[in-house]
Amino acid sequence: MAAFRSCWAGAAFIAFAAALQPLPALAAPDSPTAKTAVSTSYRPLVEKLEAAKDEGKAALVAALLPIVEVLVLHSENAPREDEDYALPVLESAYALIGDFAGERKIIDRRAELATAREGAQSYAASHIAVDVADLLRREGRPAEGEAHLRRAVAASTDPEIKMSLQSDLASYLEDAQHLGDAVEAYRTLLDMQLQRSGPDADDVFKIVETLSWNLGQIGRHAEALALLQTTIPRAEAVWRATGADETHNGTMDSLMAGLRYANLLERQADHLGAQGKFGPSDFYFEEANKLRTRYFDAPTHIVAQTYNNMAFRQNFEGRYALAEKNAYTALEIYEGVMGQADISEDLTYAKYKYNLAAALLGQGHAQEALPLLRFGVPIQRRLGPDHPDLVILLTTLSRAIVAAEGDLDEALSLAREATAIAHKHRDARLTGGYSDSAPDATSAALTRALAGDATTRDPMSMAYGALMEATSAAMKAGGRADTAELRAEMFAAAQDLEQSSAGQAMAQAAARSAAGDGPLGTLITRKQQLADRARALNLAVTAATLGKDTIGLDEKRAALAQVTKDLAAADAEIKSAFPDFEALVSPSALTMADIQGRLAADEALVLIVPNGPDYYTFAIAPDHAQVRVIARARDGVAKLVGRIRCRLDEAGCTSPADMDPTYDEPGELKGIDAYFPRFDREAANLLYINLVEPLEPTLAKAKRVFVTVGGPLGGLPLSVLVTKFDPEKDKSEAGDVETLKQSAWLGDKYGFITLPAVSALRIARPPRKGEGGKAGNFLGYGAPSLQGTAGAARSVEQGGRRTLRSGGIQGITTASPDALRKLSPLPGTEIELKRMATALKAPPSGLHLGAAATEAALKQDPGLASASIIAFATHGLLPQEVGRAAEPGLVFTPPAAASVEDDGLLTASEASRLSLKADWLILSACNTAASDGTPGSQSLSGLARAFLHAGAKALLASHWRVSDEVTAVLTVETMRFARSGLPKAEALRQAMIAVRTGKRPDGSAVSGWQEYWAHPAAWSPFVLVAADGQ
Repeated sequence: MAAFRSCWAGAAFIAFAAALQPLPALAAPDSPTAKTAVSTSYRPLVEKLEAAKDEGKAALVAALLPIVEVLVLHSENAPREDEDYALPVLESAYALIGDFAGERKIIDRRAELATAREGAQSYAASHIAVDVADLLRREGRPAEGEAHLRRAVAASTDPEIKMSLQSDLASYLEDAQHLGDAVEAYRTLLDMQLQRSGPDADDVFKIVETLSWNLGQIGRHAEALALLQTTIPRAEAVWRATGADETHNGTMDSLMAGLRYANLLERQADHLGAQGKFGPSDFYFEEANKLRTRYFDAPTHIVAQTYNNMAFRQNFEGRYALAEKNAYTALEIYEGVMGQADISEDLTYAKYKYNLAAALLGQGHAQEALPLLRFGVPIQRRLGPDHPDLVILLTTLSRAIVAAEGDLDEALSLAREATAIAHKHRDARLTGGYSDSAPDATSAALTRALAGDATTRDPMSMAYGALMEATSAAMKAGGRADTAELRAEMFAAAQDLEQSSAGQAMAQAAARSAAGDGPLGTLITRKQQLADRARALNLAVTAATLGKDTIGLDEKRAALAQVTKDLAAADAEIKSAFPDFEALVSPSALTMADIQGRLAADEALVLIVPNGPDYYTFAIAPDHAQVRVIARARDGVAKLVGRIRCRLDEAGCTSPADMDPTYDEPGELKGIDAYFPRFDREAANLLYINLVEPLEPTLAKAKRVFVTVGGPLGGLPLSVLVTKFDPEKDKSEAGDVETLKQSAWLGDKYGFITLPAVSALRIARPPRKGEGGKAGNFLGYGAPSLQGTAGAARSVEQGGRRTLRSGGIQGITTASPDALRKLSPLPGTEIELKRMATALKAPPSGLHLGAAATEAALKQDPGLASASIIAFATHGLLPQEVGRAAEPGLVFTPPAAASVEDDGLLTASEASRLSLKADWLILSACNTAASDGTPGSQSLSGLARAFLHAGAKALLASHWRVSDEVTAVLTVETMRFARSGLPKAEALRQAMIAVRTGKRPDGSAVSGWQEYWAHPAAWSPFVLVAADGQ
């Protein structure tokens, strides 16, 4: 049999081969001498090919490949070790020059050999799938590559090989930037590793480290922290078990265990920083650094990494001076460690330069930042076109170019590229997978469910802010023909920046309403309830995976698997029966023309978004649109909002300078001063002048204004802004009734409707129904039976302003029934609900007061799903008032003993699982509209979001502590005006005027009116949250 299966290339081949490596005299191919020649010349040529490949000499590689391939593939007597060495070299050489067909041929050869030698289920044969998948990905067929790897995992029968292939799948998905899919793959890998080695193995800790990193890449910080908080104690125990402690370094095993422990601490620090918990974040970064530095006499690249990671997080937190110091330290250490090595294309070096650049840019040194940023772009691009780090780099470079007054077209191009990448990852989370991926249906369903988690923050949203800055700069520069397009881009980016889960909840509720009361509406409700359940179970499984007590973990995993399976089935049914559902609830931005087509002639929309140091304001009416950028307004707006909030509810004061002049006056306060601080009309007027007055031309015909507001302004109803104020003639500190009654309030001009996200308008709004609710469809829960004095009295008559100022829930650290019983009774809420029922002509059976106001009664109420007006009048507890990990909730009459069905606190997650169709849902409790106050938190509270998710069409929610007496009148008046046929926003506006002045539009008096009701703290705490405005 011939030694070669094809002819040689003749004399040219012989001459070329001879120039590369001295060969014995070549004989005819069939002769024994030819076989010897192949055998003796084979390996040296492969070594030359490998050297050329390693040096990146593509031309030489391309010339050598056909020769070496002939020698390797057509030799029958080469030693096995030579062939095993040569085939991977050939494969990677073909990859270098982009010859996919050649690479495929070598992969097939390797698979053939591995199967023949060791069997199809062997490690070698199974892992050929990894190379096939990688080849498919580079050919632009990543979904096929993913599917190939998934099949290999499923087909493997050996637990060790299966786990190794799962690791390869996770890495493949991570390299392909399919971040949500990668997270699920690493979770599966973690479960496999736990079964193999138990919870205290280094391989487990390594997977947790990688998994927590990827969770951070998609903003799932709460989930990452739940995992780390159970893993870190185990890693610490392993380190101490090696003989190490605070004073003794231990052994070499201690070094390795200590470094892993430090890595996990650093991941925890990063996630805490992302949640705005700067103090704990700094502490754990320092602890990680102490562990690393104690094992080395001189700084190492590992220590440099800690300083770099600290700088990265501090840049995101806006602590630029500290970030600059740490970034310089990281660079100095790294450059010292690397010495004379060429790091001109080093990715780590590029990242360190980036963090220094970001710190310099944050301090106004854009020119210094530019070369540092440009250094990293070609290096970062090598990681792939959709890498999250590329988004961050392009975003920062675009901002630096704008700040340095550079090429605006380049800045726009970079910001647009970053935005496109951010959109791709966002859309993948919302749809359950990437367009070029192949996840199974249940994984996709869980990904979609987790995208609706309010704790998830998109770390790539910074791209939208960069696009806003670049479009603003380009418009300001003038002389462009694309101004209209730039304005449209800016508006879309502003919507992307202000997306919220509350907006998604509102859109889903509207879609459910559009589906009607039949099977489809029921199916959509079930899908949303399953998604809530999946989120809760996912977090519970994550927290318990490495916890000390794993009892019930298998049951939770099984429940999660079943819920996601059911969720996938519901998704499939909805897609079949309601193909437009996903499009309707999509958070993608609406155009100005889209919005104009959805507004009535007497409506308008205002979007106010902080971005960097600036504020971006948009006003849209059916026949007009306006865009305005207010430079460097962020700090000033925050100070004004803080001052005004302080004059509405002293419990929210953050600066003594904002307190009114009567704050520390001795003795008894008189008049309105006895109830509320003097309102700063000048501050309210300044806020109006800066943010709203310039938009008035667009609002000229509007009676109702949809408002989507970000930043601190989201915690302040626009109704309290003052439209007219003369600093030379008017009193700034208003505490008398006539001044307050006669002030020009913005709430007198417009009825405001809070819209959590502009995209919530996507679903066509229903026609006006005339009446705001039928008498027989009212439900009221409140005045729970409580026995203590904890918490501020809601009624100012129960002690006046001095009592209110001491507010907050004192001594309530957990939501147990015994703890809830210590809260103060609220007798005024019974009066409030009874007055409301009377005004609505509702039967007494709809009221649940005192001992009847239980959580179990609410959940089992047969009238809940059909009630058109539902009112809750009780205590509202924020998360920080019931423990760090607790949810916000409404207090009901506590049971004798807690149960799953009733523990006395209706939490946000429980509220979201209710099935509602209410036209009005009134949350007459403290702070039910406000967010939890953490940086980056959404503008609406978890409670408000939950009731929107449950199906409420409109909410009345409060921004500060409310008074029983005024609230009773305000809510009743609002319902009375709504029942007369007024739209919801107009009904609330008229009610606020009536409460403030004591007179209704027809001249009739408001019963029981008192002078202190003229203060905006009394008449303006409530906002209307809705999408229809009718």
